[in-house]
Amino acid sequence: MLVSATAIYNRHSVAQYQNEDLRSLGAYLQQRSGEREPLFVVSNYMAPAVAHDLSQDWKVFELPPVEATEAMESSMELVPLARHTFADHLPKGGPFWLAYTRSFHGDPDGAILGHLNENATLKKVQEFPGIVLYRGKSEAER
Repeated sequence: MLVSATAIYNRHSVAQYQNEDLRSLGAYLQQRSGEREPLFVVSNYMAPAVAHDLSQDWKVFELPPVEATEAMESSMELVPLARHTFADHLPKGGPFWLAYTRSFHGDPDGAILGHLNENATLKKVQEFPGIVLYRGKSEAER
């Protein structure tokens, strides 16, 4: 019973154990009316849930796309998939948002985030339970 009570307490009170706060993320982004650049979401299956709390003028993309990950054999393929996704949806040097959530599924080794830190201008903007929001500028050269 003590373990169950501790787990329930942590789920409600400790940020690292709480469910993702998608509503707060959506409200924060909606307030940024002049900055509606594309939003990329890691893990890819979280993109529809994130888009639910945003208006229709937001472009929300899975990172990496779900259909691309189905044929994937190793997590080493994540960075090339992410690069292609950015190339398809952003102009060179274009600004973007990155909602980094459930990385244990979408970026288990941190390869995508590491690549973006090295090759794009990436800055942490805000943290919500289960989500880190970044603002970035895509690679100038591909």
